[in-house]
Amino acid sequence: MSTLGGVKMAKKRKEKMEFSKKIVVGFLIFAVAILTASFYLMYKIGDLSALSEIIIGLTAIGTGIFTFYFWKAKAENLIKIEKKYGKEVVEKIEEIDGDDII
Repeated sequence: MSTLGGVKMAKKRKEKMEFSKKIVVGFLIFAVAILTASFYLMYKIGDLSALSEIIIGLTAIGTGIFTFYFWKAKAENLIKIEKKYGKEVVEKIEEIDGDDII
């Protein structure tokens, strides 16, 4: 605790970023870097034939990463909901959604 004019203040704790969020952010940075470099090289060379393969590859990787991230976030949220409201609410959500996550 730090003091400011005799008043105790709690130190603000910096939250650590989750590993899955780091993966998503890392992929987004990687994708932008690859696309930027590809656009530059294709502009210099004058050949755009590789562009479709690059975009398809990044889309495939991104789809897998984002699908996993959203599935994980959903599972974590259902656990939080179960702790707060009980198993019955989670069962109703699963009936609507059709997934057995927990």
